[in-house]
Amino acid sequence: MIGTGEKLLTRRDLRRRGWTDRVIADFLPEPDEIRDNPHVWTAPPMKLYRRPRVEALELKPEVREALDLAAKRKVAAGKASMTKKSRLVDAVAAMPPPAVVLEITGAEVMNAALERLALRYLIDELGDYKRTLAACCTSAGIEDRDRAVKAKLLDVIASAQPWLAQACAKEKERLSTS
Repeated sequence: MIGTGEKLLTRRDLRRRGWTDRVIADFLPEPDEIRDNPHVWTAPPMKLYRRPRVEALELKPEVREALDLAAKRKVAAGKASMTKKSRLVDAVAAMPPPAVVLEITGAEVMNAALERLALRYLIDELGDYKRTLAACCTSAGIEDRDRAVKAKLLDVIASAQPWLAQACAKEKERLSTS
């Protein structure tokens, strides 16, 4: 049993210090203590590690090397993610508009609710185009891809149906803040 008052680190604490699951598995395969999670009773037990043990390990060259390599991989992954997001934006912007946008005139719209309904209807009707856009942009995160695809659809609808331009702009603004 660990002495009372001794600082124990969770896996989350280790990750904040730069440890990855792989480094933990390689250099701290067994926790010093296992306790029930005090925050969520249905969660699995928490694996805890003594701070002095972790700090001593962090001074070893092989652990330091593994942590440095993990940090480099994290930076590279971040750069790759930004590159993918940039390519996504470029790919969506380069997609040609669909051949047909439904014919609805501004006179048919009585109020903002109908305007939003018409906008949703047009987005649904452009489902094939939306799937084509999404298929060309599979490398970035799903949320970023879907946000970019929807923004492109809104641009297409706004240019084909000027009376919906304001509703499209509101929807794009909502997208950018979510």
